[in-house]
Amino acid sequence: MRSDMMDCMAQAIEKACVVIMLISENYSRSVYCKREALYSVDLKRHIIPCRVQANFTPRGWLAKFTILQNLLICGILGGMLNALD
Repeated sequence: MRSDMMDCMAQAIEKACVVIMLISENYSRSVYCKREALYSVDLKRHIIPCRVQANFTPRGWLAKFTILQNLLICGILGGMLNALD
């Protein structure tokens, strides 16, 4: 099952031009999401990180990832798309 999920994620990234990351506490804890993010970079995909959890601040690998990739994190809160600091 897990292998199938990883294969599906890899195929989706390979077909994509842009990867939208819906980041939250759960996203930051997921090994699969981390692999997906790193694979997106390896394939040189454009990445749009969107914060979907109020008051969430990326930490650990996700904070380093967004800084190293020079990504601006947007927020989707209350049905609106906002650029967050």
